[in-house]
Amino acid sequence: MNTKVLLPTMKFVAICGILALMGALYAEAMPQVRSKRSEGNCTVNGHTFDVDTGVFTSVCEFCFCSSHDSPDCTTQECSSLSCEDDQVPYTFSGECCPSICIRENDNPEEQG
Repeated sequence: MNTKVLLPTMKFVAICGILALMGALYAEAMPQVRSKRSEGNCTVNGHTFDVDTGVFTSVCEFCFCSSHDSPDCTTQECSSLSCEDDQVPYTFSGECCPSICIRENDNPEEQG
């Protein structure tokens, strides 16, 4: 057997297996949202996009339009953030989940 051909093929198969497993774990961990498929495109929560493409419909939601299935949408779940009694969780603009605790009237994005 030609090892020059076999080795890259084995690496490719291993990488595909890892990606498939990661996708399955991600899909299982994320809740599904309502969506529908129409001829040639998908519409999810008012966002329309082509078959075989994926889009972020919000900062926390990603949808993929499959040609064989309804669109699959996943919403990122945020882990709980424990804050002191005088603080609240804060989510930076463009992010989905809170990452720091601040005093209620503070805005870390306005500070330089």
